[in-house]
Amino acid sequence: MAISAVGEQYLPARLRPFIFLSHPVERPSHSSAQPSSSILWSRYYVTGPNDFPLIIGWAVIITLLRWIILRQLKKLAYRWLVRAEPSHPPFSDAPNINESVICNTGGVTTAIMTNGHGASNGNDLTSRKSFASKVEKDTDAHSRHRKTAKALKAALKARERTATRFAEQGFAFIYYTSAWCCGLWVHRTIYDSVLNTRAFWVGHPHIPLPAPVKFYYLFAFTFYATQTVILHIEEHRKDHLQMFTHHVLTVLLIAGSYVTHLTRVGCAILFILDWCDILLALAKMFKYMNVPVMPDITFLVFLVSWLVTRQILFPRIVWSVTFDMPVYLPLDWNPAS
Repeated sequence: MAISAVGEQYLPARLRPFIFLSHPVERPSHSSAQPSSSILWSRYYVTGPNDFPLIIGWAVIITLLRWIILRQLKKLAYRWLVRAEPSHPPFSDAPNINESVICNTGGVTTAIMTNGHGASNGNDLTSRKSFASKVEKDTDAHSRHRKTAKALKAALKARERTATRFAEQGFAFIYYTSAWCCGLWVHRTIYDSVLNTRAFWVGHPHIPLPAPVKFYYLFAFTFYATQTVILHIEEHRKDHLQMFTHHVLTVLLIAGSYVTHLTRVGCAILFILDWCDILLALAKMFKYMNVPVMPDITFLVFLVSWLVTRQILFPRIVWSVTFDMPVYLPLDWNPAS
């Protein structure tokens, strides 16, 4: 039984648009999709107002999943860091702050060694020279204790920051890997190769959309829209402005291509760009966990992939949009029509 059929059976009608695709239509005879017996490919959808509840519903789901995944990955990172890093001196090794009580009685300075609760241990220092030496030693000990506490606090803060960064990159790795696999499935079962750029314009407008294509596209839109909001909620980083600009432009491009029925070329762009994000997130995870050699190897693979996908394949798609689209699609503006 299809997942949507299960949802229609058990979910209230008001909740279905927040989880499942809306606006189904019959399979068109002129569809550019490859024929398939799968029920996923047999269902087609058009755009409509109920796409907004779907975006809202999956934004909530993504946020909850992100929170759960970050918590689990932070725990994993903590265990790894505690095992990998040398232990810090515990507070108990430092002298008690109440270890020395200084008294002044009858003009004679006396130091009484206590057990931290004010009880004398019977060793009174009457010699000023001995007392000064003892006070100096205690002062140095307390100074070392404060420095140790400060260093320990800084180390714990650094560990917290590293674990947080690792968890964030882990979530990015999970998303981009899932999205890339979904894009690979779409292109292997329904669309031609991303290298066949002229196929982007054959059969335009590409509407209605097969169910996986519509969900893949709207899910990508929802992810980047959610990340844009999270950027403002969480602590701002040094690259906050750059990441915010990137996410806003990505959301606008996905939305614009969706409403203008350019999802064919949009799917190809998402597919080729997600690959580098997988490798970059993985390289950062290795780096945060101080795994030897692997960060360099992963970054080298990322660099090669970046050159292929971002400097060869992506410009080829841009070339097709610039020069092939006017050939295959009429772009004359005719307000009277």
